[in-house]
Parts: sequence; structure tokens; C-alpha cells
Amino acid sequence: MSSAVRRRFRSLMPLAIIAATASGEVTRTTHDGWTDSLRISNGTVDLVVVPAVGRIMRYGWIDGENLLWRHPDRAGHIGLTRENTWANVGGDKIWPWPDRHWPAATGETLRDIDPPTEWEHAPHRAEIFGPLSVRIVSPTWKARGLRVVRDITLADTGTRLTLTTRFERDPATNDATPAAIVPWSVTQLARPDAVVVDYTPGEPRAYGQLLGMSWSSALEPDRTTLWLPSPGSVSKIGVTGRALGWWRGDQLLIQRLVAPEPDDAWKPYEQAQVFWAEDPGEGATPYVELEFTAPVTTKPTALTVTWELHRLRSSRPTMDEVLATFLFSQP
Repeated sequence: MSSAVRRRFRSLMPLAIIAATASGEVTRTTHDGWTDSLRISNGTVDLVVVPAVGRIMRYGWIDGENLLWRHPDRAGHIGLTRENTWANVGGDKIWPWPDRHWPAATGETLRDIDPPTEWEHAPHRAEIFGPLSVRIVSPTWKARGLRVVRDITLADTGTRLTLTTRFERDPATNDATPAAIVPWSVTQLARPDAVVVDYTPGEPRAYGQLLGMSWSSALEPDRTTLWLPSPGSVSKIGVTGRALGWWRGDQLLIQRLVAPEPDDAWKPYEQAQVFWAEDPGEGATPYVELEFTAPVTTKPTALTVTWELHRLRSSRPTMDEVLATFLFSQP
């Protein structure tokens, strides 16, 4: 990108990042029918952790809309569906990567494999370990002897959320040769106007070639940025990259992969992924998934991802304003 273009983008950036005086607290609440949920608030944004489903089910401005997607018919839902299949309730969660280790699908389903039901459909244990910090621990995935330990911390002021996840081996397991299974963060968000991706040029990036999907609407504003409006169907793209942006109206949510390092530890198109479901079926509304994985290894590996929510200066911003905030906001 030329220096002239960068100067133009800087002039379009918001005047300031919204912040607030620290007034943080963690409170117990009932959220969308899930009891014993935990609301974390710092006076600027809030989020809700739902141990019953092992997910974050809300994130947004105080008294503002929830940016996370939830299946419209599964408020308060725990467990499999009535048809004994995987239940997609929405929110932000952790899956094991790569998915070739997943168990065979249960019940009548179009899926060949499902995520571990112990992580997906069983309550997690939660503890408050700081003024704005919550830890959730999953049940043990019996087939692999692994459980998810996830630390969720909201900054004292501003909008930054830090999520650090590791897999912990259950000491009761007898598996002496653990498989290479690492954390995979999956954030389901309401339908955006576009998704912005910062990626390494020259890397394979289209899952469409692998899964029969396409993203013909993708644009490249510069050689290291992808602009992804709706593909009109179901599509997925994977890149080597550390920043993904969800944009709708005057809001831009930026997720960043902080750890681990270095970038060359990943296979091409695995580090960051975007999945768009324009018609997910089951009467559900469209959604997008922003995803990061850790590099595949048998060594213990923590995955750290941050979120930051920005209020854009214009109620109907141009592509330039969105890109300016995405490219020049401080990580």
C-alpha cells in the first residue's frame, strides 16, 4: 500500500477509541434461559459466559445489540437436538483442531463427524478469578482424555477482551501417546455487511476449491487485505493471517491472533478461517464464523485471541473508513 493511501486511511480513522472509567464487575445472571450465567462488564462493553453450554453467548456495547449469533429456537437449550444430533446454539466456543479427530456423527445427520459431545453438550465448570476474569473448564473428552481450560478477561476500560485457551490432559487418562490436537476458536456472529481479512500474500486461501464452495464476491483492496461481502451461499476461506474484522453499520469488531508464534508453524490456509452461512437451515438466520487455530503439534500449546470493538465515525461508513480502522488500530 502506498504512503499516500495510508495517509488517506489515517485521516478516516475514528477520533478516539471509546473508553470508560473502570467500573468492572462479574455478576451472576440468567441469559436467554440459561441460568447460572456470568456477566462481565466494565461500563463500556459487556459479555455473558454461559457455562451450561461452554460458550460466550453475548458481546457488545452496554445496552447495545448482541453481536454474537444465537440459533433463534435454542434459547436455554442444553444437549443434543430432539433428533439426537449435534445442536448448534451459536456463540463463541472452542473446538479441537484438526477435525479429523472428531467422533463419528450421532443420529440422523448430514454430517460425517461431530465435535466432542462432552465439550458441546455438557455443562462446564466456571470460576471467577479476577475482577473481570472468568475461567471455564470443560468435562473430559473421554476418547482423548482432554479438557478445555479457557481464561476470559475483559480490560478495565475500553473494549478489549482476551481469550486464552489450552487443552489439559486428564490425569486419569491412560493415553501415553497423545494425538496432535490443538485449540480452534470459533466465533459465530450475526450477518455482517462484510468481513475484512489481513493475510500473507501468495498463500492458498480458498476452501472453495476443496469443499465445492466459492467466494466470487471477494475483493482485494491491497495485496495483503481481503474484503468479503456475502458470497450468496455457504463458503469458507482460510489464510495465513492474524487479524479478522466483522463490520456492520457503524461497528467494527476486530479479532487478533496473539499467540502462539511464529507464523510459519501453520500449514497454508489453516491459521485463520472465515465461514459464511447465508442459509444455515433449521429456520436459523444467516451468520459468519471468525476462526483461529493453533499450529498442529503434540506439545502443549495455548491459543490467545483478542477482541476489540470500534465505533466508526460515520453511521454509513465507506470501505475506506472501515479499512482504515481495521489496518491502523493498535493491536
